[in-house]
Amino acid sequence: MNKINFFLRIILKSDFLFLIIFLINLWYIIEKINRYNPYSKLFYFYDSDKEFLDSINSYYNQSLFALEEIKKWKLGNYQSAGLDNYDDKFFDKFDLVRENKLEDGKLCVGIMSKQRIGNSHNYPLKTIVSLITRVPLKYQDRILLTVYNVDRLPLENRTDLTPLVGTVKIVDLKQNVSKLVDNFDGFRKIKEAADYVTVLRHYYNQNICNLILVIEDDSIPCKNWYDKIIEAVRYVKKTNWFCLKLFTSFRSFDWAIYPYSVLFSIFKLIIINFILNRIFFLLNEFKKKIIQNLFKFVNKENKRPILIRMVLFANALLIVLRFNELSVRPVGYGVKEYSLGFNAIANLYPKNKLNEIADFIEADVMNFITNKVSNFEPKDIALELFRKLKKYKEFIVEPSIFQHTGLQSSLGEQISYKNIKFNQYRPFQSYSYIKEYREDISFDPNFWLHK
Repeated sequence: MNKINFFLRIILKSDFLFLIIFLINLWYIIEKINRYNPYSKLFYFYDSDKEFLDSINSYYNQSLFALEEIKKWKLGNYQSAGLDNYDDKFFDKFDLVRENKLEDGKLCVGIMSKQRIGNSHNYPLKTIVSLITRVPLKYQDRILLTVYNVDRLPLENRTDLTPLVGTVKIVDLKQNVSKLVDNFDGFRKIKEAADYVTVLRHYYNQNICNLILVIEDDSIPCKNWYDKIIEAVRYVKKTNWFCLKLFTSFRSFDWAIYPYSVLFSIFKLIIINFILNRIFFLLNEFKKKIIQNLFKFVNKENKRPILIRMVLFANALLIVLRFNELSVRPVGYGVKEYSLGFNAIANLYPKNKLNEIADFIEADVMNFITNKVSNFEPKDIALELFRKLKKYKEFIVEPSIFQHTGLQSSLGEQISYKNIKFNQYRPFQSYSYIKEYREDISFDPNFWLHK
């Protein structure tokens, strides 16, 4: 009994053991609080890349099956779908959209597609089938959907697009910025930017849609994506906006790009460190009084409080870095003014800004290929420079309406650009694409025909 009492005293007197217990409870409470909020990004902290991949790898077979169901259904129901004949494509009612008197809400969707060589994932299939099955057909009077083949391969040689021919509009796109672009095949970001300029100019000159959505061919939308886009636009249309990003990916490094975030993060670190120290040492003093009353001895002062403070500081730093303002802020349903500085996976633009954007990116391309400048900025970085120059506003919408599913860059194998590595194996995923949006890709004619 005396030995047990002796060891119990040793344990209770140990400030370091109490520190360990304190930290375990601290992180348990943080995790529990955020788990109760299904729209907190901490809710997805335990979503590993493998779990994410498992949820999207099944989309290929689902999309293939859904597409076959669509084709079968179309044979006998094309008139119910608002099509004049079986060969008509979905969401390609050009005249119907043009004649629509709707002032706001006409949306042109451009999917820029390039075949990935030696990849088992058919990205365009998943993207396009999810796009057309997750929005009712009644919106064919306000949505125009076009797939742009920006590959050197002509459409007839695109094996990944073959299953989709006849279902949606697919066209070959040839950039018209400059023939000099063709001399930069080894630097594919140049052609990517030139293709982007060509698509933006096409929609500007078309003069039908007041909203233009340009997406990459490896991003899938949530259900009722059109309604969610229009709802988000209501918040920004009275501002001087030029871009609404429908996909965001916030990871632990995002604090480094947030406006004034370095100073803000230092301030938060000071506050959090103070709070942790205050709580721990108050609880520790309370513990000492309890064991003093129980065992009738005076607990000696800890001779190493500096080490304890260092451990607490490290945990405060971890909270700031890993669970920063972008991670712990509840996702909710909202539009926020925020400049990512990168990412053009699913960008929505107002039609009246397209020409300015195209001019800026084109100048970036031309200055580089004519040797006027030595550095070239990819289109997403160029968009950020454009925003700063014009003082336009950029917004994000959360939860993300689109989820990126790509594992391999459309630019080819792993490449390095200004010491930034594009990893074809790690998914660039959205941590705010909430679990409610992660559902099977399937064909539901009742949803399609919903009035």
